[in-house]
Amino acid sequence: MEQGKSKEEAQAHLARCGVNYFPLTVRQHLKLLEETGFKQIHVFWYSYMQMGLYGIK
Repeated sequence: MEQGKSKEEAQAHLARCGVNYFPLTVRQHLKLLEETGFKQIHVFWYSYMQMGLYGIK
């Protein structure tokens, strides 16, 4: 197959189309980290649908 994929890999890749993903919001991420014991949480980068953060337990 083109691009180095087997027929099965290509079909699995195409099967992803039409699937909706609902990523967590920044607030939801921070709340989950707080609920799981992180005492310090810092968002050091945020851009559209991506963010960088770190937490200290």
